[in-house]
Amino acid sequence: MNKKIINFVLVLLIATALTAVQTETGNPVPSGVNLELMHSAETYIADYYTQKGLEEWTGQGPWGGIVREILTDPNDGDLVFAACGLGMASETGSVWKSTDGGVTWNATELSGKPFYGLAAAADQAGVFYASAKNGFYKTTDYGETWDMISMAGSFLIKLGANVEDGNIILGGLTSSNGFKRSTDGGETWDDVGVTAGFLKDVANPASEPNIMYAAMGDTNASLLKSTDYGANWEPIGPVPLGEDNSAYTVYVPDDNSFIVIMHDDGIYKSTDGGSSWNLQDTASGSGGDLVEYNGNLYCGIWGHGVYESTDNGDTWTVNPNAGVMNYWQAGAASNQGVLMGYWGGINRGSGTGQTWEFSDEGINAAFVNALAYYSDRGELWAGTQGSGLFCSTDGGQTWTRKINGLENIWIYDIAPQDHINHEIDRMVVSTESGAYLSDNFGDVWSLTALDGTTVTDATIDWTDSDKFWVAGVMGPVQVTIDGGSTWTEATGLPFGLYPKLTLGENGSGNQRVFCCYENGYGTSAYYSDDGGANFNTATGMEGTTYHPMMSVRLPQDGMEQLVYCTTDQGIYKSEDNGETFTALSGITGLFWSINASLGTDIYAGSGSGVYHSPDNGNTWEEMNAGIENNTIYRVL
Repeated sequence: MNKKIINFVLVLLIATALTAVQTETGNPVPSGVNLELMHSAETYIADYYTQKGLEEWTGQGPWGGIVREILTDPNDGDLVFAACGLGMASETGSVWKSTDGGVTWNATELSGKPFYGLAAAADQAGVFYASAKNGFYKTTDYGETWDMISMAGSFLIKLGANVEDGNIILGGLTSSNGFKRSTDGGETWDDVGVTAGFLKDVANPASEPNIMYAAMGDTNASLLKSTDYGANWEPIGPVPLGEDNSAYTVYVPDDNSFIVIMHDDGIYKSTDGGSSWNLQDTASGSGGDLVEYNGNLYCGIWGHGVYESTDNGDTWTVNPNAGVMNYWQAGAASNQGVLMGYWGGINRGSGTGQTWEFSDEGINAAFVNALAYYSDRGELWAGTQGSGLFCSTDGGQTWTRKINGLENIWIYDIAPQDHINHEIDRMVVSTESGAYLSDNFGDVWSLTALDGTTVTDATIDWTDSDKFWVAGVMGPVQVTIDGGSTWTEATGLPFGLYPKLTLGENGSGNQRVFCCYENGYGTSAYYSDDGGANFNTATGMEGTTYHPMMSVRLPQDGMEQLVYCTTDQGIYKSEDNGETFTALSGITGLFWSINASLGTDIYAGSGSGVYHSPDNGNTWEEMNAGIENNTIYRVL
């Protein structure tokens, strides 16, 4: 009989609870992101037929991505572009195109690298500019084809074109080096005396196209003004209330009657060309662009929400219906409404106080943290970094968000990962602000543990849905036996980051709980025979420091239990139920993921792809067609 095995591989790395700042852009990084470990992003799917051999991995959703910039064609409100990517993940990112006002999206030929900036001007129909980590790109056919025309090897993090002459472009340099100016459509670039700070935004009133404004970060002047098409600049920003003095976005109407900036102090407004400023609202932080739509102003503020003003920026209110996103980064208006991009995707709103909706269908750039596959239900689940929790019932071709009740849509883990051993209907997901459970396969979620804590892992008992374990990013590991009403904190575990839990058996056939740390201060794995209340230390992995994942091949078909642990020095195996480990030969380096539940077959993910062993880890072969040189964070 021919046997069909579907392998789902998650390609990414994440996880750290420390807030950081990207040195290339000056933007903050969401808590939960480890820049040293960040790689690429999609869910890749392949069918493996024993009679046909290995086929190629392909990726199709779930939707979302790290949206850096959104640009609407100045001449066509239905044509919109979105730039996605992260500089530290150099093999992922792209520019996406929408012809329906940002409701759905299609890929352009710009892919496989981080893109940050977009620009266009009304006087150049069909001409658009994009900046990537490796250069400056131009299209003259509405985004059908693109050419890199300058700045090869350079990273422009922000673009702005003059409203009257699209050949005049400002290009923000990485690493707080100011910006350059081009007067020939990006063919050549000149210094304009701004050699420090990050270019955050550019504004240019249509009635006075010679006047240009540049919002700046990490410099003494939060706002710069030019009266000669960007050739010379002077500071006009407000005097800061404290030490921080960055402006993250600037808006001026076509008649140049006022200026609004979103600043470290809050939202400022000037009605005299920047000579004086009033602090209109103290909501502060990095954020997306100030956007005008139907006479109202909108701005997404990092760590807060979407703020709205109906009186030209004099007063502001936060829209509680704009979504649970925190990490806003971009914005634009189209014929379909306001588009706000964030670290995770795009939301769309049609007016003040209105309920916003996801608007990123087709943007295939989500960073996926977790996978689960329930073969009995035909469901593939994916948990993403800021894009939400998704379910697919057609093998990953189409996806549905399942976030009803989740107060945070950064998903780190899904439990159970499969129904091979589990006989329950309950699910538990780990989020950036607690663990949530559902008893109806994701239709509704409710908080169950560690409210406000980044939870990186959860495990459910095979048969008792009221018994499950959760682990915070820096601890604690906790167990409940009453469905989350009461919790017991584990003892015997060291301090470490990103604990991972799995279940197996001890020598008597009773349940054994295993724990390891992706980045710990211990040098081993740990096991508990009392339901996770107390843990003992395994031996044999002394000298290793990373232990990202464990996997158990339970006793089956006359075969004894085997326990595997990935480390920074290869993969280790235990033949005594996880008490002592030995290194496998022929497999070295840092491995992030492993699946040993399929008989003698083992699948492991490293920083350079997927490896397969048909004989319990004795020999290995690569299976990387379509995902060469990607970091594999999860294999199912």
